[in-house]
Amino acid sequence: MWLTTKGSSTAGWAWLGRGVWWRWFVTLFVLCTAWGFATPVLSGPDENSHVLRAIALSRGDVTGREMRTPFGRLPVIQVPLRTLELSLAADCYKKRPEVTPACVRSVQSGDQLRPVLSGMAKYPPLYYALVALPVRVVGGVSGQHLMRLVSALLVAALLAAAFFAAQAIGRWSVLGVAVATTPMVLYYGGIVNPSALEIAAAIAVWASAAALARAKTVDERLLAIAVSSYALCVNSRSLALFFASAAVGAGLLLMPRARLREIMGMRRCKLWCAAALLSVVPAVVWGGLYGRFDDVPGAHTNFTFLDGLGRWWRLIQEGTAEFGIFEVRVWASILLWCAVTLALLWIAFSRARRHDGMVLAGVLIVVIMVPIAVSMVQPAPLFAVWPGRIGLPLTVGAAIVAGVIADSSKPQRIQFPIAPLPILAAGVGLAQFFAFATTARRYAVGINGALLYFLDPTWTGPLRSTAVLALGTGAILALTCLVARSTPLSPSPNQNEIAEATSE
Repeated sequence: MWLTTKGSSTAGWAWLGRGVWWRWFVTLFVLCTAWGFATPVLSGPDENSHVLRAIALSRGDVTGREMRTPFGRLPVIQVPLRTLELSLAADCYKKRPEVTPACVRSVQSGDQLRPVLSGMAKYPPLYYALVALPVRVVGGVSGQHLMRLVSALLVAALLAAAFFAAQAIGRWSVLGVAVATTPMVLYYGGIVNPSALEIAAAIAVWASAAALARAKTVDERLLAIAVSSYALCVNSRSLALFFASAAVGAGLLLMPRARLREIMGMRRCKLWCAAALLSVVPAVVWGGLYGRFDDVPGAHTNFTFLDGLGRWWRLIQEGTAEFGIFEVRVWASILLWCAVTLALLWIAFSRARRHDGMVLAGVLIVVIMVPIAVSMVQPAPLFAVWPGRIGLPLTVGAAIVAGVIADSSKPQRIQFPIAPLPILAAGVGLAQFFAFATTARRYAVGINGALLYFLDPTWTGPLRSTAVLALGTGAILALTCLVARSTPLSPSPNQNEIAEATSE
């Protein structure tokens, strides 16, 4: 038996399932790293600002010095002139998808410090402190590549924990995590942006909370994943506390009462719960002291519920496969991802008992309504301007909950003439490949360049384009096989026991 309920004596946690976590981790780390090599440094959304913030923090400038501007009070941070000029030089190709990064001029400036306005200095410092570790040792472009590698390590570790937790429930749960891990998630895993930590940690919270609710048996490993990912998530960005708490709430709604009593009876449960509560303290303190932005004059506009609903198709595109500074929108990936997601939701609702169907419907309503409501109650219409990635820590929950219900609610309700899961996993893999190859082509030869871009690229990163394409394609194939051939780490839940418990 893989899992046990007897406290924490699981042979040192058997290092997370005898290599199961490691297989996911290596695959995801290679894929995130391939994304980092396929895209030039400072090319991601706000990546230049996040890199400057991380470098300033590595020099001890945590909060900056506030200055009044037409956009409210913003912090001023001290950054090296060389990095600042490099970020400005990268503007030659941003928002110009036909231009490659070969246009970037060389920068000869030194490391003398210059002040610069940075709204990112109001963001929680945890992510920046982690990715800035190599900056004091290696500077310039090499240091920024190392920052990307550290970010890829964090994202891969959290996503691997999510897949590991899902495998404790069943194959459909693994597919749910795979659907939640859109190409945008892995793209963010390859650049420097705190959204990478927030989204990956949120996926791990959703998956581990669901596993605690519906795995056949539980032990401290799942609780450790839930608490550690929750702590990282709530300290990553300002809205992350709500997103992570929504994931915990969904897990509790899926959890039978007997399971809740079982978890509360675990030897170290109270310690883990206390750790989760303590992790909220720095997030709340930072948000209260430093994280608030001033209201911007002139930003008030009438924003209605219908405006919010009309925005959703755009957000789906941006959260699935729209890369760079809105430069590359991969329709093949978007349409494939939508088809797989709708198929998973249909299977989940078809198999759901009444209670589970209500939980899934509730998650979908929250996913749709919360961003609109936030914008309607704020002075400025946040939902009208924020990109699709901002809501991903919440929207990923729909796919994960759907996978859990397809596994553990009432699978016998619907039978298939052929096994659908490998087909859906292949759709996920194809969507990942189209997104990766198209984005790599945009930077190598421009959006209108040759399809076989890797034969004669105009721009290439630290690795040749052929090597990057091979690395990314191999990792995508490995990920697809892991999803399609995943096996439960414990026996499937007893459906009668689940049904009786959820109807209490």
